[in-house]
Amino acid sequence: MRAAVGRWLLLAALLVPTPARCAAEFEPVAPGAYVLSAEALAAQGAPAETGNVGLLVGDAAALLVDTGASYRQGREVLAALRRATDRPPRLALVSHALPEFLFGAAALQDAGLRVVAQPDSAKLIAQRCQICLDRAIAQYGAEAMAGTRVPVLESSATGDWQVDLGGRQVEVLDFGWASTPGSVGVFDRASGTLYAGGVVLAGRVPMLRDADFDGWVAALGRIARLPVRRVVPGHGPVVTLDAVAQLRAYLLELDAEVRRLYASGASLPEAVAEARLPAYATWVGYPELHRQNVHYRYLAVEREDFDAAAGTSGR
Repeated sequence: MRAAVGRWLLLAALLVPTPARCAAEFEPVAPGAYVLSAEALAAQGAPAETGNVGLLVGDAAALLVDTGASYRQGREVLAALRRATDRPPRLALVSHALPEFLFGAAALQDAGLRVVAQPDSAKLIAQRCQICLDRAIAQYGAEAMAGTRVPVLESSATGDWQVDLGGRQVEVLDFGWASTPGSVGVFDRASGTLYAGGVVLAGRVPMLRDADFDGWVAALGRIARLPVRRVVPGHGPVVTLDAVAQLRAYLLELDAEVRRLYASGASLPEAVAEARLPAYATWVGYPELHRQNVHYRYLAVEREDFDAAAGTSGR
């Protein structure tokens, strides 16, 4: 333990930031529970599309939840961690196989931290995230993404598991295939704080592209049954369970509207044009992402219909 602390103190000394980079700070949301907001992280440099980073601190160690969207942002996370606590980080957990949560992982690994993900998530990252990185380099430029690579992540246990931070036992919740395969969250029961990663977005339209619809709805239902006082979403400000209920309502209303249009004989282009949910029109990304979601949901409903018809004809 002393050797680990010594390495962490040496790392901390090497990561003293320049004055220009002091704005990205972990802010407390409860005793020992912090969030480094996506906005503060993005203000330090591209990519602009990044996610919130969580931090839990116990008597002996700390735990990071997500890592930023580039190598540079990963270093910013480490520097902010050093300013927030002198407890050595036990590990970092990538909650979802999405670029805004994982591309800072290489900087953490180069600093000697274990970075883990649920096995299905780690597998998906290895399979396709080079494409995501190539797109990010094309969008933000080679300088902004310098040093960024697709991290090879250690696979965690499957199912729920716990991390002992010393006087603070936190729970890693395995939601299975929800917003992405291998979706996980971290629940600090002591403070009632849930770090929900990409399973919860506040004031932002979700993306169904990589989701299992029923799995996502089930994950949100599970969260609603937990003794949660506050939720740190993957995107957006810290919220209460009301935001979880609103996200679940969006998904269910989307499904109902798409099914109504499909049953009426609407084609896919017609459904995309007509399936409006004005109650959510002020959410970030509504004009584009909602149309995409209608597209994905229509195809899923159509597939259900075909499968049901094939099953009937088979009998």
